[in-house]
Amino acid sequence: MKFISPVLMALLLGSMAVADSPKGLGPPEVAINAPSGWKLNIHADGSAYLRYRDHSGIGYKSPAGTFKTEDVLKAMAEAKPNPRVPVNPQTHYQFWFESERKQAFPKPPPLHYTQDEKVVVPLFEKAAERAKVKDSLDAKALIDSPFPLPLEAKRYRMFAVHSPGSWFLDINNDGSGYLQFGSSGGDGCSFPVSTFKMNELQKLFDGLKYDAKIDRKNRFGVCYEEERKSPSEGPKLRLTSDAKSLVPLFERAAKAGKLKERDRGRHLLTDRPFDRE
Repeated sequence: MKFISPVLMALLLGSMAVADSPKGLGPPEVAINAPSGWKLNIHADGSAYLRYRDHSGIGYKSPAGTFKTEDVLKAMAEAKPNPRVPVNPQTHYQFWFESERKQAFPKPPPLHYTQDEKVVVPLFEKAAERAKVKDSLDAKALIDSPFPLPLEAKRYRMFAVHSPGSWFLDINNDGSGYLQFGSSGGDGCSFPVSTFKMNELQKLFDGLKYDAKIDRKNRFGVCYEEERKSPSEGPKLRLTSDAKSLVPLFERAAKAGKLKERDRGRHLLTDRPFDRE
C-alpha cells in the first residue's frame, strides 16, 4: 500500500473534507460543512463530532443520544439549495450521506448543498452546547465564524435594467447591486444594501407600459430574474420608453455608489446620459 501524504490527501479532498471523527465511531451517517469553517459529523448512535477548520487540531464530541439520527437524516434529505444563488461552499452548507457512498475513502459520497438554516443551524448549535465549545479554545470562533450563513451568501439578483445609453443596473434582493457602463470593468460602481426597496421596485416595474416595438434609441430593458429558466437561458426582456420612471433608479445607484467621486465616473455621467445613446 502506497503512503499518501497529508498534503496530497488535503488536495484530494479539497473543500469537501469533513471533520475526522475519533477512532471507534466509524464513518458518520451525515457530514455537514458550514461556509464559516465549522464541520459536523453525526453518527448512528446520535453522537456528534464538531470541529472548526481543518488546521484547528481540536475536535468536540457530543455523547450518544444527542441527536435522533433518523430524524436528522430525514430533515437533511429534504433540505435543498437556493436556486437563485450560485451553489458553492461559500454560499451553501455542504453535506453528504454515508448511505450514498459508492467508492472507498478518500472519495466522498455525492455532495449535496442547502441554504436551509432552520434545519442546519440548530444541529450545529446543539452539538456545540453539548460539547461545551463555549468553554474551549475555539470559543471565539463561535462569535467570529458563526453557524448561520453570512448575509452575502443569501444575496441574489432580483432585477436587471439597461438603458439606451449602454448603462446596466443589477439590483439584488437586499437592495444592493452594481451599476455598469458598457463592458469595461472599471466603468461601474457597487452600491450598498437598502439602496432600493424590493416592494417599491416590484410595484414600479409591474406598472410600466411595455412595447416590443420601441425604437432602440429610446428603449429601456427590464428583466425579472425570478423568470430565469437556467444559468444560460435568461429571463424575459421587457422593453419600455419610460425614462421618467427609470432614470431616477440609475441616478440613485450612481449616487449611492459614489460614482461621481471618481474621475472616470464624472466623465461618464456627463458624457453618457442614462436616457439616450
